[in-house]
Amino acid sequence: MDTNLDQLEALEGEGRDGLLEAEILSGQTRTTGVIELLRGGQRSTGLPTVGGLNLTVHSFHETEATAALICQAFSDRRLAGAAVKAHGGGFAAAERLYGNEGSPHLVIIEANETDDLLAHVEALALLCEEHTHLVLIGTHNDVALYRDLLRRGISDYLVQPMDVLALVETVLSVFADPGAVPDGKVVAFLPAKGGCGSSTLAHATALELSRRGDCHVLVLDLDLAFGAADLAFNVETGHGIRDALVDPSRIDEVFLRRHGVACGERVTLLAAPVQLEADLEAMARTIEPVLTALKKHARFIVLDLPHSWPSWMLTVARLADELVVTTTPDLAAMRNTRNLLDLLASLRPLDQTPHLVLNRVGQNRHGEVPLEDFLQTVDRKPTLVVRHDADTFGKAASYGKMPQDVNARSKTAQSLGQLGALVGHFDAGGKGHRHRSTGGSLLSGLLHRSKPA
Repeated sequence: MDTNLDQLEALEGEGRDGLLEAEILSGQTRTTGVIELLRGGQRSTGLPTVGGLNLTVHSFHETEATAALICQAFSDRRLAGAAVKAHGGGFAAAERLYGNEGSPHLVIIEANETDDLLAHVEALALLCEEHTHLVLIGTHNDVALYRDLLRRGISDYLVQPMDVLALVETVLSVFADPGAVPDGKVVAFLPAKGGCGSSTLAHATALELSRRGDCHVLVLDLDLAFGAADLAFNVETGHGIRDALVDPSRIDEVFLRRHGVACGERVTLLAAPVQLEADLEAMARTIEPVLTALKKHARFIVLDLPHSWPSWMLTVARLADELVVTTTPDLAAMRNTRNLLDLLASLRPLDQTPHLVLNRVGQNRHGEVPLEDFLQTVDRKPTLVVRHDADTFGKAASYGKMPQDVNARSKTAQSLGQLGALVGHFDAGGKGHRHRSTGGSLLSGLLHRSKPA
């Protein structure tokens, strides 16, 4: 048997922890204490961004380490719309400031001493405006204290030591509207090179997401010159994505019915115009508003991206909620995969690492890079390994069907199901994880007391 397939059998022998959950378990971790257990002990997924909210934030730190942590948190892409002012001095500095000026949307205070902490919270509530939320950072992992603080209207109490992502998630949760329909999640498939099978994986994953989540999924073919999603789904298309890119303000339900093509019960395709003279510079200006608009109309937006690297690809890489890097075990793909992973790590330092799918393993048994060497070079275990399956993929391409519909019992179908579960964050029952919501503002939580005249 081929060397790579031998190594693959060994990897698969490690079980789910070795392959399927490799990416999930490689994220940042933090100590779970009694307060974290009270919250549920599980990190949130699928949280919204606050980039469009124009939040004002004041922080009051007692240590330089906390000041640096807060600064790093608000450099995250999901908090890009926040205007932050940092102050030293803890509660005393906050009380002095808000005795003379209005309070922002969010106040973050480091309070390592618990003496008079509840009294400080009550005093600050009388100085703050009604819309202000308060997040405290301290060192006391005490449930009774945590509950007392929540009763007085704070949004959350974070226990040191903690990682930066804990603060990012808290801020996102504070301003999430629990009654609003959550925005859809953007899942971007990035090929390390042409011929990786990235488009096929993107289309098949879209179908899996719609079935597992029983939800509407949009597929965007963003290879404007050579996209072939219409052929993969065996449908006829019109202008597709082109008109959306020309004028994103036109995107609504009527637009999607007119320009989208149904590819099954819950999958809609916005196809590429297949125009060699496509205006890529215009796309750089409009791709962000297009994605923002489409997130209102589907639970998942799957992006089938080209293997070239136009300027707007950086925008997509920054905005996507889930990234899937697709690659194959050859020299060019190995080099490009390492470069892509390094770039994405610098663009998204606080995000989970991208899903890495090693595709077409065993297709070229004599020309493949040994799996061990490939993994050592890219410095990552793959999230998923997809064996070469010429029969299933060949029939799918010929019939205009998805691989899992050609042979539902094949290992390929199982792999695609696992990929859909991973990028959709579905549990065994097919339900996605939802973020928790926090309480009201500082003032409204404090016995509904009003600011004195």
